[in-house]
Amino acid sequence: MRVVIIGGGIAGLATAASIAKSDAAECVILERELTSSELGAGIQITANGSRVLRYLDVLDAAEPYAVRSRGTSYRDIVTGEPLFERDLPEAADDVPYLQIHRVGLRSALVEKVDPSAIAWGAECVAVHDDGERTTVETADGRVFHGDVVLGADGLNSEVRALTFGRERPTFSGVVAWRALIPRAAVEHVGLDLRQHTWWGPDRTVVAYWVDGGERLNFVGLVPEAEAKVESWETRGALEVFRGSFEGVCPELAQVIEVIDDVFTTGIYDRPDVMEFVRGRIGLVGDAAHPVEPGLANGGSLALEDAVTVSRCLERHGPGGVATALLEYQARRSARAAKVQKIAREWGAQGRLSDAEAIKHRNQALQRLGGYRDWLWNFDAVAAAERPLGGVDNDAVLGV
Repeated sequence: MRVVIIGGGIAGLATAASIAKSDAAECVILERELTSSELGAGIQITANGSRVLRYLDVLDAAEPYAVRSRGTSYRDIVTGEPLFERDLPEAADDVPYLQIHRVGLRSALVEKVDPSAIAWGAECVAVHDDGERTTVETADGRVFHGDVVLGADGLNSEVRALTFGRERPTFSGVVAWRALIPRAAVEHVGLDLRQHTWWGPDRTVVAYWVDGGERLNFVGLVPEAEAKVESWETRGALEVFRGSFEGVCPELAQVIEVIDDVFTTGIYDRPDVMEFVRGRIGLVGDAAHPVEPGLANGGSLALEDAVTVSRCLERHGPGGVATALLEYQARRSARAAKVQKIAREWGAQGRLSDAEAIKHRNQALQRLGGYRDWLWNFDAVAAAERPLGGVDNDAVLGV
């Protein structure tokens, strides 16, 4: 069996690595960039994602680029009042909650992929499925044949557009200011090795250490009107950025003032996406179900997709590709939709402006308990082996 994967990011590389581990198929990855990019910032991989990294034998290689999170800390963005703090309990299977640089995670994953299997500068412009094989055409005239095509080409997936129609993702109305801050510039603030979140009226800030604690990843979510551009490469004006966070608590103000380079990204998703396979063509990661960052689980969902689709393809073989993809969709759609919905709701809490609503939100945050155990305790590797249907269906789907 030959699998053509469109996109060489986390989702595409993890899918190729999972297929290579089972030796069930030959893979080729088509990546439109001419070489591996150094762009990007931090990403959080919770225990459900780390289990997949361990299965792929990349956890040790990834950890030098990461920090094992010690827990979560929520504070009011204006007063600095503590709202919630939780130390992360050790998972029974000793998998970490990683705070990691995207480039480092990609570097660890690419080590599990045959270098000759990556076609650089291959921009997908056409995908065909004749019922017996698939064909992908690239902008420079190359043609790739296979038994299955997996689109792992992100939020604005060309594979999705060519297969399901060109429909734009849903914009949340929120833009993220992003920065990476060297330790030497910010260590005086005293932030420990956990995820720090400041909740405020109309905005939220998240900060956590990456690169072995050498850099602090900063994400500030603000209304669209304050920063309208959206690209990993778009550099925001510092005075506009700082204006978004006037009047914040002293601790956060110290972080803001040392940032000397920022860029912006828009926050999007595709609500209620339950279909992401058609015939011999499937989607993984953000191409299938982009998710707002409220649950910090977009990367982990992509890793879950990767191991699930590879196991389904292995189980059904070259003669059962369409059946394998339908099984993959059945195993993933409900869980992905639940994460999307709750992440959207969680994000909305950070955009409240009414004082009474903010008061109730802050009181609710102070009462949080094991609020994400259903998400973090899920084992995609084990779930991919369990039968669908029956009384155990919720456990299979992780919902």
